[in-house]
Amino acid sequence: MRSWRSLALPGGVLLLTSVVLVLPQLISNMPIIGIDALFHFNRFYDIAEQMKHEQFNYFMSEYGYQHSGRIVTPLYGPWLSYLMGFVLMLIPNWFWFEIVTDIAILLVAGVGIYRLGRYLKSSRYASLVSAVIYMALPLTTTWQTSQSFTGIGAALLPYVVYYGIAMAKQPTTFSWVGLAISLAVLTQAHLFTALLGVLVLGILFVVTVIGKNKATIIALMQRLLKAVVLYGLLVANVLVGMADVMGSNQILTPYTPLDISREGMRITLSQSPTLRNYSWLGIIAVVVLIVAVLVYRKLAREYRFLFWLAVVFFSLSLTVFPWNAIQQIEPTIVDTMQFPSRLSVVSNVALVLLLPRLLVVPDVQKHLNRQLRLVIVMIAIVVPVAISSGILAKSAHRLHTDELVHVTKHTAFNETKSKAEIAREWRYGDVQNALADVQKATPDYLVNNGLQSGDNSYDMYMREVIQNPLKAQITQGNDALTYRWHSQNDNKITVPVAVYAHSKVILNGHQVAKPQTTRIGTLQVRPRVGQNNVTISYDVSPVIKMIILGNVVLWAGLVIFMTVKTIWRNGYQIKV
Repeated sequence: MRSWRSLALPGGVLLLTSVVLVLPQLISNMPIIGIDALFHFNRFYDIAEQMKHEQFNYFMSEYGYQHSGRIVTPLYGPWLSYLMGFVLMLIPNWFWFEIVTDIAILLVAGVGIYRLGRYLKSSRYASLVSAVIYMALPLTTTWQTSQSFTGIGAALLPYVVYYGIAMAKQPTTFSWVGLAISLAVLTQAHLFTALLGVLVLGILFVVTVIGKNKATIIALMQRLLKAVVLYGLLVANVLVGMADVMGSNQILTPYTPLDISREGMRITLSQSPTLRNYSWLGIIAVVVLIVAVLVYRKLAREYRFLFWLAVVFFSLSLTVFPWNAIQQIEPTIVDTMQFPSRLSVVSNVALVLLLPRLLVVPDVQKHLNRQLRLVIVMIAIVVPVAISSGILAKSAHRLHTDELVHVTKHTAFNETKSKAEIAREWRYGDVQNALADVQKATPDYLVNNGLQSGDNSYDMYMREVIQNPLKAQITQGNDALTYRWHSQNDNKITVPVAVYAHSKVILNGHQVAKPQTTRIGTLQVRPRVGQNNVTISYDVSPVIKMIILGNVVLWAGLVIFMTVKTIWRNGYQIKV
């Protein structure tokens, strides 16, 4: 056992690396409005306002998304969204929200890889090398550069892989509680990466049971069964939320590219590195895999697992893989994945752990002296740091220009302000005003109410919600949204609020039995001449409410218990 002081070196290095990686944005002194920023920031703002007003609505968005009442949070990383909302409530503007969350997420990623490296018996320095490289990889930094939850998933995946390796090494004694919690945390953050985690665990399970005796397999299955039960309890809110909304509505799914093969990874040295181009990182990855093949028999069993994970997922992430053919055969797989490049997160974990390990294999040391090995390590660190810093610097510069955002399509800017004024609002102003200045039409998780082949749901959301001409007073309270306006006639109008199968609509004091909606589920009513009121709420069954409340209590109790247990058991010490 070593004291907390022994964490000073790894903790200090990882914290310093996090700060260095966000330095381009700190120097730019501007937030980044990435491709996913407006979608995610709206729900964080919604939750922050719920907390401020002590009006909690797990399903409807009462403050974010133009007060449209659309359902997003229960379907996409619910409890992480609440954590982000809490952080936003404490921070004055989007710039510092990004900086704080960037550093925190990078630190989580680094600690996860460092911990996994130490478990695999790598030295502290080798584990730090793996952690620093992983933190700097473009996929890991996508939260910084585009506010993509893929980056958050990348930060959390190493913890799931840790327990997968533990299962393979110690099938009868591994921590089933740790496995359940790590996968549940990932599920509460990013569902697709959680599915990748389950796939990795499945692969490691198959490898683990091969050649094992009956007693070992039974003991393993017992521990896995307990892990599954605990995991189910920890993600019950996700399961019931998705079942309630998706089971009763045809939901608009996130964007799926028509040509899926173009969304894989390339190794093109003639082009600048991007989230779709490995560039020189791809060359480093290929060299690592070739060397691993040459010394395969000298690698420990756990590193052989990592080698095969790297080979499989690196290959699957490439554009040359026949994803178009798979899309024709089984489109559900591709629709869930969206981008094959996402699969590289697994190979990234494996490769950064393999690289320093290969450098201490005796056969490699015979051909490479110490100085040359240090040069290789420096190159492996500097290249991803330089690439990610370049991408971040370019992204952070946009608010210094009239471009403001990465993609202006389906985006509306406040026409009463100049681009410079909008940029200052995002840097120094109130978070609500900043979101009002830049609005993006993203119809994910609205209702598909008979969309036709020629319909563009993005354009429809822009017309029906963001640019809706209705001038209404909006109030929140009692888990409901109320729209009040004065009408000069009784012509049918579209109210910019989303309606789902379990929504309850009250028009001028009378409940509407079968609300009429547009093809993306926004409400249509025929007002009376004069004052009109529409109140909309989401009807949740008492059973679902109890499950969600029970889930909150379970997580709170688990956090308190694990914190107290760790401090009490280790006596303010920790093993590293």
